[in-house]
Amino acid sequence: MNKKKYLLIGDHRTCENYGSIATCDQLIELMRPRRLTVIPITRMDQDYDYMPLTFKEFDNFADKVKKGLELKMEKRAIDNCDNVIINCEGSLTHHTNASRCEGKYRARTRYMLFLAYYSAKFCGKEVSIVNHCVDPGNSSAEEMIKNVYPLIKRCWVRDNLSKVNLEKLGIKSAKFVPDALYKFKNLKSNSIDRKYICIGDTATLGYAEWDVASFFEDLITRLKNEGQKIIFVDGNMWKTTEIIEKLCNKLNVPWVHVDNTSWRELAEIFRQSKVFFSGRWHASILATINGTPSILYGTDSHKTKALHNDLGVEGRFYELNELPVYIDEIVQRLTNEKNKKETELIKYANEQRSLLKKFYSDL
Repeated sequence: MNKKKYLLIGDHRTCENYGSIATCDQLIELMRPRRLTVIPITRMDQDYDYMPLTFKEFDNFADKVKKGLELKMEKRAIDNCDNVIINCEGSLTHHTNASRCEGKYRARTRYMLFLAYYSAKFCGKEVSIVNHCVDPGNSSAEEMIKNVYPLIKRCWVRDNLSKVNLEKLGIKSAKFVPDALYKFKNLKSNSIDRKYICIGDTATLGYAEWDVASFFEDLITRLKNEGQKIIFVDGNMWKTTEIIEKLCNKLNVPWVHVDNTSWRELAEIFRQSKVFFSGRWHASILATINGTPSILYGTDSHKTKALHNDLGVEGRFYELNELPVYIDEIVQRLTNEKNKKETELIKYANEQRSLLKKFYSDL
């Protein structure tokens, strides 16, 4: 009996972002040993200007694809597979880069939603959209969701707030399936001296209504005055990474970035850390896997708030523009974190890993 052939649309491992690399690495591991072809997304804001802007344009564009006039590589890949799996992680979030894209909703999301629609409606393929958050904050994207999602076989969202958002759009079929990154398990012992406080950025840091360098200099200086060792985990937000690197050099703080540290090396840093101040979804999952608690703040969707809820974090969730107001409280929480929840966090991560294996074994 021939094995089914799978096509994965959305391999983000070439993107310069810890989360994209790590979650795709583990997602592909979850897909093995299936016969698998992948279509890469080579940049986080890849320019697909030729893609339809609205759902009402999908059928005409699909006709062009069917005739071999557009998306020739994608058409061939879809024709030659049985099941289409779309990794929509990080795509259906608020469009913070609209100013760079003339107000259009993010093109790579339109690209993936169109391919889901085309594969299901025009090619009769079994389509699954997995590993994703749904919080677009955009009416055009919502119209696409309402028309595309009823055609797909599986809708797997990685947080419970996404299920609520889909239900509001009339989509009742979504299932909670943890982020693929939870497949990773650090096999090293956690019996180690935790000596660092990690400070992280967020995907929307460049849009903060306050001075980024001044806030983080104040935060880091206060923590260092309390005798704390600090590491800055820079997620490579394009507007702020140079600011952060310069600040770290000024304050003699290690600057951890995708250019100098792999995501697996970052996991080892978290294994030696007391707490992580974070606006990053995947980095906080990596911290959780290593028993390191996160104090979370806002990003380009509800995802860090959803993680705050799912982890049962005690204390406030901070919206991005609230951070300077609460800096005294943040310093107190970071310095008083005793990491009593190490065992609890590792147990939670193990439970998510078991759920992943259950769902992906049935894919």
